[in-house]
Amino acid sequence: MLFGRQEKFFASLHTQMDLLAEASRLLLEGAQEGRSGAQVAAGIDRLGEQVLDLDAEMARELSRTLITPIDPEDILRLSSLMKRLLGSLAGAASRQEFCPCKPAPAELVKELEIVHQCSLSLKNAFGSFRNGALARHCDEIGKLRERADGIAREARKKLYASDLGPIGMIRLRETYDLTEIVLSRYVTLSQTLKRIKLKNG
Repeated sequence: MLFGRQEKFFASLHTQMDLLAEASRLLLEGAQEGRSGAQVAAGIDRLGEQVLDLDAEMARELSRTLITPIDPEDILRLSSLMKRLLGSLAGAASRQEFCPCKPAPAELVKELEIVHQCSLSLKNAFGSFRNGALARHCDEIGKLRERADGIAREARKKLYASDLGPIGMIRLRETYDLTEIVLSRYVTLSQTLKRIKLKNG
């Protein structure tokens, strides 16, 4: 019974990562299909509510459980980072409502494809927590971020050479900026997971 309660924390974190992957999928498909940014953001917000519920449930369970699979503060840290990241995904979706380009620029879609790949790598990393593959999956996220940086540089060159006008340029630049914040938070989460794995041997 105690073992089952311990495993529940891992299961809840897995579920949060599944919700994160679903949110990044919605963001990507919204850009690919030209959906309303507000509509996509609302869908991601609903996923965020589930993440909040899981976070609150884990906090309650931790207060009643003596033995956990990893340190309680690490469980809460991972959950908190996922909450923050999901909120950033919702913010990026909202910003697309004001994107001056319809459909979304190819570079933005490529960056969002990388965002979704980061979600999948993160799931694979956590799924590998008990074997040696976790670090490899976490390192993949760093490589994906580097690839996204190259795409972002090309996107900005095109942006400054475009005829969108000052307001359009500012809005599109803000869209790119938010996407890069999202990617940096994936890197932070993957590095945190890697440190927790090292701490737990």
